[in-house]
Amino acid sequence: MSCELPAEFEYDDDSIQIDGCGCAVVAVENGRIIYDYYRLVEHFHEHENMKELDDYGCEHDAAIEWIDYNVIRGLDYISEGKRPDIRQDGRSIVDYDDED
Repeated sequence: MSCELPAEFEYDDDSIQIDGCGCAVVAVENGRIIYDYYRLVEHFHEHENMKELDDYGCEHDAAIEWIDYNVIRGLDYISEGKRPDIRQDGRSIVDYDDED
């Protein structure tokens, strides 16, 4: 599984990418990169070795906590460019008050 942004997606130059998470991209809409939440969880679990941090019987918990706290919360601090969207079951889980 490649972690580079897939070449078939055309995104705007000011689109913000989540570094190394191209394998979680599912679409680009109006130049904005769209990530799938479950694919992000799998990426961090497998490629960032967060599975080593999981407690027994709690597979993927470390990746979920990392994404929720560091990735999703961090998107609010981006002041320039098109911030990415993260979708779970086809619905956005990111709330950008200042964007349509």
